[in-house]
Parts: sequence; C-alpha cells; structure tokens
Amino acid sequence: MEKEISVTTRNAQAAPQGIMGSPAGTPAVSDGPPVKDITRALHDAFRVLYARIGAAAEVVNLSLKQKTKDIADCTDLLNGLKAWNTPPIIAKTPPDPLNPANQDRINKTDALYLNGISIPDNNYDAVRYAYGSPPSIGYSRLPIPTPPLKAMESVPGQVYDFGTAQANGRYQVCSNVPPLGYVFDPVIPPISSKTQKGTDFSSCTPGDLVQDLDTGRYYRVSNAKTGVEVTGYPLQKFIQSPNDDVISSLIAQINQKISASSDLSKGDSLEVQKLSGQLNTVVTTFVAILEKITAACNAIISNSK
Repeated sequence: MEKEISVTTRNAQAAPQGIMGSPAGTPAVSDGPPVKDITRALHDAFRVLYARIGAAAEVVNLSLKQKTKDIADCTDLLNGLKAWNTPPIIAKTPPDPLNPANQDRINKTDALYLNGISIPDNNYDAVRYAYGSPPSIGYSRLPIPTPPLKAMESVPGQVYDFGTAQANGRYQVCSNVPPLGYVFDPVIPPISSKTQKGTDFSSCTPGDLVQDLDTGRYYRVSNAKTGVEVTGYPLQKFIQSPNDDVISSLIAQINQKISASSDLSKGDSLEVQKLSGQLNTVVTTFVAILEKITAACNAIISNSK
C-alpha cells in the first residue's frame, strides 16, 4: 500500500498545473463510467432475486396443484360411495377368497387412505389375512371372535383371537379339519410393511404400509405423503358392506377434507398472486434502475467530450 501511494504522489508532482495528472490547461482524460460492470452487477442481482421468488412460487404452485387434485379425487370418492356395495358380497362359510367383490372393497378402502381419509375403527367390518406356506388369502368378518371352548366347533376359514400369550401368533385361522381335530395356522401379514422413525413420509410411496418405530403405530401413506393411521396389523382391515351410518360418516369426513383443501387452496392462490406481484415489482424496479444508470452514464460521457 505504501508503494502505491508513493507512485501516485510522484505522478502528481510531475504535473503541478494539471487535473488528475494531466498537463496544465488540458482536460482530464477519463476511461468513462464503468457501464459494463454496473450492468453486470445489476443483472446478477436480478437473477438472484428472480430465482428466489420463482422457487418460492413453484413450491406454492405445486401445493396448489396438489390441493386441486385432492378436491377432485375426494369428489370422485363421494360419487363412489353411492356404489360401494356393488358388486354385492355373497356370504359363504368359509368366505370365498376368490370373490372379486372383496378385492373391490379393499380397493375402495385403499382409495380413502390415498386421499388422506381416516377411517374410524367402528367403520371397518372385515379383514383380509394370509396364512400357510405358500400363503393363502382369506377374509373374515369383524369383530374377530375368541376360540370356542371345543375346537371342533371352530369354523374353517375364520380368524380367531387367541390373545397375546400365544407364542405362535395372537391371530390364528382355522385352516383344516383332519380326522383327529382342527388345525390352526398363525396369521401372516397379507401386505408387507416398512419401518422408520417418526411420521415424515416424504420418502415413501403412496399406498405404503409404514410402522413408526417410535410409537409402534402403523400408517398408510396418502398421495400427499401424509400418514393415515391403521390398526389391526397383521390383519388388513377394510370396509366390506357398510350400512347407512358408516356411509354418512365417510361422506362427512370427505366433505370436511374438501372444505379444508378448498380453504388452503385459496390461501395458496393469494400467495401466488403476492409472489407474482413481487416479481413484477423486481422487474420494474431493475428496468428503472438500469434506465437511470444508462442516462447518467450517457450524460457523463457527453459532458466529458
């Protein structure tokens, strides 16, 4: 720094009558204002602000699209409730595992989970289960009964609740009727589950069955990556033949979901408008600044001629 100052001083002493080191009576020679540097700095600042506002707007836009989809999907669910009991369930003992009506009911129940609809326990009326090797699929009505006092009175294909003390499984199915008595096989999960700590389901796939290791609770993951708590594992509960009260309960929950999504989407719309206004303000401001700087630089250049 001292060397730079001393050089400047010598230059000034060499031209005592000039301005900025120019010969006496000669106008100063200038490189002019740094227009390119100023313009580049403005452009870089504009890009930073534009990117930040644009990223925020994209997040809100995605949220708005998801809520709009939620409303449309829930509206479809309301229409589907009218045909829930179609096709009809044909009662058999044991229940027919090949009856396509059961899979239809499971698909309809899954559609509720995917749309974030929580189902009260008293709305379920059937379970899907698996047993044996290779696994066989079966269905039972709820509630699950305790085993009869006489094993021979058990119903083939029915799941029984043997209590938590059973080493080979609390839920067992009467699977066979050999000459010497009935055989009970432990129930195995009909769908696989994943495990994680906490209830952040952002990395999960919609439809996944996930156990929170912190609480031991099970959740089905919705399209919006939220969790709908389910109970009864390793049984898979579903709504088989709902009565009018159950249908009314589901309609109320779906309408509540539509109202909540609608309110949130209005907030998202306002936020999009706000961010759009901010972006327009940034563009207008930077254009005005650039025009002012350009005019000032041109004036300086003109005056220096």
